[in-house]
Amino acid sequence: MLIGDASKAKPRIGWNPKTKFEGLVKLMAKADYDKGKKRG
Repeated sequence: MLIGDASKAKPRIGWNPKTKFEGLVKLMAKADYDKGKKRG
């Protein structure tokens, strides 16, 4: 389980996420798929 709150980073260090939540889900799903594919 991954839990985070990027809203705390903006006022403290001026950071904004470049990837939206939907894009992050796609990246994570692809990484899991690729990892499973390598294992066979």
